[in-house]
Amino acid sequence: MDRLVREAQREFPGWRFTRTSTGWSANLGPACHAAASLAELRANLRTASPDTPAWSRWRSDTGRYWATRHRPFSRAAEREGACRTVEADTEAALHRLIREQEQRAMLADRESARP
Repeated sequence: MDRLVREAQREFPGWRFTRTSTGWSANLGPACHAAASLAELRANLRTASPDTPAWSRWRSDTGRYWATRHRPFSRAAEREGACRTVEADTEAALHRLIREQEQRAMLADRESARP
């Protein structure tokens, strides 16, 4: 197992890999990913988007993909329906939902800043 962790650390410099009671987690600053196996975690990290580092992603024991934003959205964004936690059937769908929430928040914040 140590060899596999060293391989993961070489592939993802700076990330900290930890065995948990439900599988594995990887942390880099505020970013956190979790999966049932180290292989699945590495696969998730390969597809994780660097344009959404403010979100932590994980896969539940039922196979659903989840993400939660590290910081709350503004009140204006929340009024417009921006959700801090989202879930999806696939990693791609999850990424789409994250982008939608960020876009919704950006538009709401821009609108609320108008005089």
